[in-house]
Amino acid sequence: MDVQIQNGPGEPGGDRPSGPFRVRCLQCHETSVGRLIGVGGSGPATALTADSVPRARAELLAGICARLALAILAVHGWAQEPAPDAFSHRERGRSFAAAGEFDQAIGEFHAALRQNPRSYEIRNYLGICWVAKNDLDAAIREFREALELNPGYSVARSNLGAALLRAGEPHAAAAELRLAAGAAPLSPETHYRLGLALSSTGDQHGARSALERAVDLDPDFGQALNNLGIVLMRIGDPEGAERRFRQATAVRPGYSEAHYNLGRVLSNKGAPRLAIETFQAALRADPTHVGARIQLGTALLAEGEAESAMRELREALRLDANLPDAHFQLGLALRQKEDRSRAIVEFQKAIALRPGFVEARNALGAAWAETARLQEAIQEFRAALRLDPTSFDGHYNLGLALLLSSEVGRALPELQAAADIRPTEARVHFRLGSAWVQTGDYEQAIAAFRTTLRLDPSYPGVHYRLGRVLHRRGDRKRAAEHFKIETSLRKQQALRDAAETQMLLAIGRGIEAMAEHDAETAVREFRSAVRMVPDSAEAHNHLGVSLARTGDVDGAIAAFQTAIELEPDQSPAYNNLGGLLSATSDLDSAASQFEEALRLQADFAEAHFNLGVLLVRQGDRERGRMEFEKARQLDPDLEPPEDLGRLLLP
Repeated sequence: MDVQIQNGPGEPGGDRPSGPFRVRCLQCHETSVGRLIGVGGSGPATALTADSVPRARAELLAGICARLALAILAVHGWAQEPAPDAFSHRERGRSFAAAGEFDQAIGEFHAALRQNPRSYEIRNYLGICWVAKNDLDAAIREFREALELNPGYSVARSNLGAALLRAGEPHAAAAELRLAAGAAPLSPETHYRLGLALSSTGDQHGARSALERAVDLDPDFGQALNNLGIVLMRIGDPEGAERRFRQATAVRPGYSEAHYNLGRVLSNKGAPRLAIETFQAALRADPTHVGARIQLGTALLAEGEAESAMRELREALRLDANLPDAHFQLGLALRQKEDRSRAIVEFQKAIALRPGFVEARNALGAAWAETARLQEAIQEFRAALRLDPTSFDGHYNLGLALLLSSEVGRALPELQAAADIRPTEARVHFRLGSAWVQTGDYEQAIAAFRTTLRLDPSYPGVHYRLGRVLHRRGDRKRAAEHFKIETSLRKQQALRDAAETQMLLAIGRGIEAMAEHDAETAVREFRSAVRMVPDSAEAHNHLGVSLARTGDVDGAIAAFQTAIELEPDQSPAYNNLGGLLSATSDLDSAASQFEEALRLQADFAEAHFNLGVLLVRQGDRERGRMEFEKARQLDPDLEPPEDLGRLLLP
């Protein structure tokens, strides 16, 4: 069962191509409603569901079978002493289950029941086997039989709740899991399952309480942390969600779903570079994670890296050709590369797979318009508006297409509708002004252009357009003022563009000098980059690194602090600043910098390594060892310094 905790229409993602937040079992990469509990306790992890990402059925069953085998083999003894023959059948049943031969296992467990018909544990085992065979009715029946024999058997009740959840009965599942949690209040697994069930019923606040209880009982419960983050997103707490996703990736660095969900949060908060790094971490953990690959492609495209985006999106489509979001994003990338004919094909594929895909219809219309096929464009924009009459893009794009078709009378109401939907969108008022100019209504045009300036004083071209209208009306003095402002703005933009180009060239030369161990030259180049674009966090961070190489610790610290002020999500700057503070013996401040770097980027191997060094030198060997282990998992080439080897010995 896919137990995705999905975005509703009004939540982040909604009907957008970004897809839902997803829940997947860490151990066997299956979407999970929880781990089946073996006799006598929570037992090892085993999935109770199918994968949310399409996979071969045999592969799924292999993963399920392996975990079920662990769950069954982990049990030591029975609460009821079986008859000798029942014991033999039970042992054979366990062996068959361990080998994934569930039909034979079921036969042996039935034989054991004939010898010991009141064994509720065997009924529970049978339920687990039926789950593995995807016969939920039989599984539910066996779990209920176990509870008839022993109503206080919380293990079977928890498994019954999990099976009901997978069977699409979340309310019934929640009722059973509440009873199970009451009978076994210290079981993190049962509280976790209860949280999933309550979320599926729509009780997000109840789900939050249950999942927080699971995490309190087991702070390293990665799945519970991940799902708690999802629930927090649903109730409108993105900061809390980000914290929980980071905790999930910290306790399980290879947990692809937690990295994926964290990347979604970072994308939503406007931290694209961090989101890209996080989606890449998800793919290192699971290269077949198509959701992460689509999101990575989307983020790369937003950063202007169309070629890299296309590679990721094409790989997603190689894994599954029926992904409308991947076709849509690939179409956007091709359109950005001005390959409009191929972009049109991709948009059409996305619409064929999802006829109600409003964004794809708008994008297809825009591509038709760019190839001068205005009637096809108008047709697609109208189709988008039939699906969603409140679509800003639909009204705005239709208005532009009608303007290009010289249908000004029809364009004006569409542009006005767009302005009503987003009254603070400067571009729509600019287009309204241009349309009013074509009708000869200069008063309306002047009002629209002035609204544009109020919303965005430097909007390209608006001073020129307003100046022309004023000139036509005979107000030459004000017209001249606007022409002068337009000229100044264009000169300023040209200077900014040139400065950014020179900055990038200087950074490149500085990096080359650093590679040649010429720190002095690197400092000069990075200082030049900072002079050209003073608000570039990247340039300040590079300058800090080069100053540290020359021994100018104070200058380096100041450069890293400036980088952080300019870009608070600059995780490398926090790590670099922590390293320098550690060298100045300000260990507490250094630790906080490393921790902030890891909060921003949980898979930052160097930050884990540096924090480990600091902790060991402070005497916290256990935490230091854990940080080194995380660093090595992320980067096997990282080893503790030789002078710490003795301190790390147990």
